[in-house]
Amino acid sequence: GVTSLGGAAFAAPPKPYYPRGNEWETRALKDAGLDAAGIEGAIQYAADHNSTGLVILRGGRIVTEKYWKDWKPETSQPIYSSSKSITATLIGMALEDGRIKSLNQSASNFVSAWKGTPKEAITLRHMLTMTSGIKNSAGTNIRENVDAFEETAALPLEHQPGEQWVYNTPVYRMLIRVLEIAYGQSIDQYTQRKLSGPLGMQYSKWDCSPAPENKTNCTWYRSCLRDMSRFGLLILRNGQWNGKQLTSAKFVKESTSTAQKLNE
Repeated sequence: GVTSLGGAAFAAPPKPYYPRGNEWETRALKDAGLDAAGIEGAIQYAADHNSTGLVILRGGRIVTEKYWKDWKPETSQPIYSSSKSITATLIGMALEDGRIKSLNQSASNFVSAWKGTPKEAITLRHMLTMTSGIKNSAGTNIRENVDAFEETAALPLEHQPGEQWVYNTPVYRMLIRVLEIAYGQSIDQYTQRKLSGPLGMQYSKWDCSPAPENKTNCTWYRSCLRDMSRFGLLILRNGQWNGKQLTSAKFVKESTSTAQKLNE
């Protein structure tokens, strides 16, 4: 389209493209304004560094899609610590729903073992920003017949909340159970309703195993390249998906900005 303003004509900005279902429009490199030689270099770099796949988008459309080692578009694997980005986004959605009142509320509202103890000072924000002060347990594997949520909650408080930054995967995983408690449903059900369903992430789910008392221990989010590309588009477009604001632009900005001064 063309917009006329004061006698001058300007090309209207293209409408953002969003993939629908399995349909995903492609665009030639030259039409996308990308340097073919540079892209070929990126593809070769990925191939030489043990990659299983590579997707490059421009304006939401696929300009490059390559797979190696028998991978296909629907092949999924755990996305490991990128799962924390999924978790944080779901926490933001719970804030908007009012199921979580504030990031500054005491996490003991969801972790009953912390009530009436020094750990009551730990907020959800501390958990999200790796400043809870809880001892970082060794490794990320979960032992059988153990409730990892309760086991992590019982670890000692090594620092006052907010005083030290320590990368702590087990404490971050506790936020998955927090979401389940807040909504009274499994993390897969909640994620499907709020994120993966609306985005069309068809090959993604949480890796979970049984825990005592009919609970589950969830570790990583499992996804494929195209599904994670959809998630990337959501964040790039400030939480908007095809005309709907799935998570607030304010939260997207906050969650992609420096969280504290201890480790910027």
